[in-house]
Amino acid sequence: MPLVYTGTPPREALAFACHLIHEAGLEGEEWAPPGELSGGMKKRLSFARCFAGFPEAILLDEPFTGLDAEARRLLWGKFTGLLSLRRVPVVIVTHFPEEVPRSEGCRFYRLEASPGTRRPARLRTDPPGP
Repeated sequence: MPLVYTGTPPREALAFACHLIHEAGLEGEEWAPPGELSGGMKKRLSFARCFAGFPEAILLDEPFTGLDAEARRLLWGKFTGLLSLRRVPVVIVTHFPEEVPRSEGCRFYRLEASPGTRRPARLRTDPPGP
């Protein structure tokens, strides 16, 4: 729907939506009611919807809260696959920084101290990961 609302012809919007659904690994679930989707499927759908609007940047705030480590690993793979379709800046807030896929040209910052404490919070640059 974001594509149709921004003026994309319906046939073109449907074709692109089908492509995003395929990239997100949700083929066969196109018409499933939201209540029938698992938590991981809902996260993948959120990613697909995010890319449907041709964003200039993406903010992910705890994108995989409540999912186990294996599901988070698989979803990072799906996200990076979708990101390869349209390279945009991404800001990720997470308690699992070691799981964030790292690639050349990326910069990583870690907040030292909690923003809610009296100690001043500082950003620290992390070296590139493996």
